[in-house]
Amino acid sequence: MASLHLSLVEDQTSAERSRKTSLEQRAALVITTSGALVTLQLAMAALRTRTQTFAITSVSFDLSTAALALFVVAASLALFANLPAGQPIVSTKHLSDLAQHDWDEQNPNAVALKLYNTQTNILAELRKRNDCKARMLIGALTVEFMAIVLIAIAVALILTRR
Repeated sequence: MASLHLSLVEDQTSAERSRKTSLEQRAALVITTSGALVTLQLAMAALRTRTQTFAITSVSFDLSTAALALFVVAASLALFANLPAGQPIVSTKHLSDLAQHDWDEQNPNAVALKLYNTQTNILAELRKRNDCKARMLIGALTVEFMAIVLIAIAVALILTRR
């Protein structure tokens, strides 16, 4: 029975490691899309405003400035989500202690229980770190969405201005 519990915890740990990779890939995508969307939308506005007589309105300027600030915040949150952080692992000292331990032969599950507890601690730490990454990613996506709305309004005002 202990081996079944240990197998479950090992499977969950593997899933958390995959979740970490997925979160970091999504955060990298936020950084990329923030830059690309700003470039694309401002290029459209530049095409419209290339005449020397065009002047941007203060509303469009303010919206663009706010959007730029939000894109910077989104990219920053995504960068924080991608910060390299050490993965929780079993120390070599801990492994050595396990091997040297004089296990009680009356309790054959003692080793399995110790391994289970160790693996559970690793899983708990992985989930804690991934949850933090997920919160930063959700924040980055939310702020990026707000920036997209602001820049879209600003560009629409520029493009519809006669």
